[in-house]
Amino acid sequence: MKQIRKRLTYSNVMSSIAVFLVIGGGAAFAALGKNTVGTKQLKKNAVTTAKIKNGAVVNGKLGSGAVSTDKIADSAVTTGKIANDAVTGDKVSESTLGEVPTASFAKVAGSAQNVYTALIGSSGTVIRSVPVGVTSLKLGTGIYEVDFHRPIATCTWFVAPSGDDFIPQLGEASAVPRAGNENALFVDRANSAGSLTDGDFYAQLYC
Repeated sequence: MKQIRKRLTYSNVMSSIAVFLVIGGGAAFAALGKNTVGTKQLKKNAVTTAKIKNGAVVNGKLGSGAVSTDKIADSAVTTGKIANDAVTGDKVSESTLGEVPTASFAKVAGSAQNVYTALIGSSGTVIRSVPVGVTSLKLGTGIYEVDFHRPIATCTWFVAPSGDDFIPQLGEASAVPRAGNENALFVDRANSAGSLTDGDFYAQLYC
């Protein structure tokens, strides 16, 4: 031991340590103290996606506005990912919404009834209707079908010869429920003599 001690010098010791570190490689540096590696010790782009543990990045670690629109994959936000009431009316483009069935039928002021009004031309075309969507078909001379697109069994109706501005005309008009179509009226349009004839008429439904 005395012989070894005599030969130990500072340079010998440091040389031996250097050789040990080179031979030991990464294993020698593995024994790093706690909190030894900080942000400054990480090279740029050193932490790759594969090195991030699943579920490691939680909400609390995301900065405000960190995830921009272009970083969200197409179809990534599904219905199940949207919280109840998260999408408000001012965030919806109205032009993308279709008409809700029967929702456009206005209530008669002061009553619980809905009113459906249509002015039908002599050819069977709908000149105008409230709400928009009433359809009509000419079946023969003075014979028409007016479809309100809702069951009419519990409704009452009124038809009369009429011009473009709902101005009464001479003649007659009568209506009954259309067989085979619970949404429509079967309308006869006649002249003053009672003979079926083509002509404009007004139809109104109260439900």
